[in-house]
Amino acid sequence: MILAFAVRREIIPRNPMKETSRMKKPPHTPKALTPDQIAAIRLAAREWRTEEGRMGPRSDGQVRDIIEVMLGTATRIGEALALRQCDVDMDADPPRVNISGKLVGAQRRRRAPTGAPQDARVEPGHCCAEVRG
Repeated sequence: MILAFAVRREIIPRNPMKETSRMKKPPHTPKALTPDQIAAIRLAAREWRTEEGRMGPRSDGQVRDIIEVMLGTATRIGEALALRQCDVDMDADPPRVNISGKLVGAQRRRRAPTGAPQDARVEPGHCCAEVRG
């Protein structure tokens, strides 16, 4: 924008950026959490705001439950917060969750179609109790 402005004002003869191309990003390979990382996340979520003498509101367990849902369904925070009761099928074998939206600000938005699967298997050891509500 600034270089185009400079060309219009005849400060420079041409815009050198017109001959350039965007840099290509290397493909991103997702990395799975290690068992030690998962254990550390669970411990931090379980102990969040539970110290004796802590000022402010005590934890009601919602942070812990949301993190368990994220670990058990491999969802991002916005997808986990946008889950509705109709998205969950606990009677299926294995239980499944339909990831059909995400939370943006305070609004739920339908998820744009991408290459990522929209159906997630619920890992029984992780979050069945939290998903059942």
